Amino acid sequence: MNGVRGDESQRSTCDDDGSGEEDNGGVREVVQLCDHLLHLTSQFNQ
Repeated sequence: MNGVRGDESQRSTCDDDGSGEEDNGGVREVVQLCDHLLHLTSQFNQ
């Protein structure tokens, strides 16, 4: 899975020189997704 992600990020960051930013963006996206899911489940439980 890591290898596939690496290929994808390399392809998308070919134009701009921010490979590190690309990784950070992915991590932030996952964190936001987790927060969203937590919010939804907490609303469900109440």
